[in-house]
Amino acid sequence: MPSPVRELHFTADLANLAIVAEFVASGCERWRIDEDNCYDIQLAIDEAVTNIIEHAYGGGEGEIVLRCWVAEHHFYVKLQDWGKAFDPAKASLPTTTGPLAERKSGGLGIYFMRKLMDEVHFEFTGAGNILQMVKYNVAP
Repeated sequence: MPSPVRELHFTADLANLAIVAEFVASGCERWRIDEDNCYDIQLAIDEAVTNIIEHAYGGGEGEIVLRCWVAEHHFYVKLQDWGKAFDPAKASLPTTTGPLAERKSGGLGIYFMRKLMDEVHFEFTGAGNILQMVKYNVAP
């Protein structure tokens, strides 16, 4: 049986990243997710929220809704916004080798999300932009 969904509404402001981190940490504690997996989940969500703030809203005003829950030992997170749509298929792959000064910028947020989480899905509908991520087998 899935856990109750925890939900956080916040404005698209980088200052709210600390609130998001605390919300996720308290969920990890409630669902007894170990420290390493919690760190991965927090980092993936931090990257996702930062991308929404900087790219979907361009640093302007907007709302973000974060929902998370546990079902069948998996951690689920869904982020929803109403900013500019983003198609990850059109994003360039990040350069992860060679000297930092010579690397092309961009794309690392999605790269990290995909490395840290087991599933990453983007959806764009009339109900806004939805990003859902799943981390497998982390809750007892």
